[in-house]
Amino acid sequence: MQMLGRWLRTPWLPIVLPAVLFMLSHAYDPWGQSTILAMGIYAGFLCWYTGGLEASISLHVANNVILMLLSMVAGLDPFASEGVTPVDALQGIALEGVYVVLACLIFNARARRGEVSRETQPLKVDK
Repeated sequence: MQMLGRWLRTPWLPIVLPAVLFMLSHAYDPWGQSTILAMGIYAGFLCWYTGGLEASISLHVANNVILMLLSMVAGLDPFASEGVTPVDALQGIALEGVYVVLACLIFNARARRGEVSRETQPLKVDK
């Protein structure tokens, strides 16, 4: 994402292209693939918006933990690669979207207090 972002003015191609590669690295049915693509786009957006990986990593961890727990409670195979319905996909995409909105609101609140900044700092090398 950073490599593409250095060459392009818009952040969207550097966000979408890795998201597509992320989706292709998961072997799910088409509805499952749509949730993976959405998560990849959300994660890329969070990286761009916050300037770091933390929010994207926590999105992925929260998603996987919640799906594992729900699968265990329902007695389903958490590693099944098919059986995602359109309703399941839309619910997952919407829930991840809520996470993104909350993460952005929290980031903005912390930025207003001066706790975080979107600006990257140059690497300091001790001489």
